[in-house]
Amino acid sequence: MKNLVLVVALAITVCVHSGCSASSEDEKGNYIIAKEEQRILVAKQISKKDA
Repeated sequence: MKNLVLVVALAITVCVHSGCSASSEDEKGNYIIAKEEQRILVAKQISKKDA
């Protein structure tokens, strides 16, 4: 019984932490800002919100 409670608590903890880390706002990457005839303006290492 004690092991079952421990396993359930661990499963809930893993689910909560995986949900918290799924936030895409913190992810940084490279985003295309503008396109011209022969050039592409890329902003590097910015958040999706800033792009």
